[in-house]
Amino acid sequence: MPPASQLRAISAIESPSERASYLTHAGEAAFHTPEDPEGHRTALCVALASSLLQLRDPGSALAALDALPEGRRSNNEAALRAHALLWLGRVNEAITLHGARPTPAGAWLDALRDAVDLAHAPLIASTAGELFAGEMNDRQRVRYDARLARLASVDETQDPDPAPDAGNLDPPTESSGG
Repeated sequence: MPPASQLRAISAIESPSERASYLTHAGEAAFHTPEDPEGHRTALCVALASSLLQLRDPGSALAALDALPEGRRSNNEAALRAHALLWLGRVNEAITLHGARPTPAGAWLDALRDAVDLAHAPLIASTAGELFAGEMNDRQRVRYDARLARLASVDETQDPDPAPDAGNLDPPTESSGG
């Protein structure tokens, strides 16, 4: 099926899982032939990455985007790439990407939403605050403030000084020898 027809077909698929399954081929480098004048192959790859992010799989989303040839990168691709990089904790790479191809605040806020319970979430929040302080619209500012409040509540619920064996669920064993 030609890429244009595939784009029409995926518009009827509501489930991100089904869309990702249908679009798996779009994440392979061999799919991206030199001819793509209307950008349909790129759009299919971006749709795959978006579906994978919805499925909470930023590593696979990033891998799909990596299959795009350099000359086919788009604003949508950059936003999804930043989202995946941030979610994976690769904040410095997202900053570099933003410097080369400015990414929207919304991508950073989406990544912060998805990574809010991860150790690197405060770094995403502070960096987004610095990068987009004067650029966020009212809706984005509300989203950002809500994420900051969520981060504060996560910090309050974590034990600041956990017991040395807090993460060890195995019963202690007697040492042998000695």
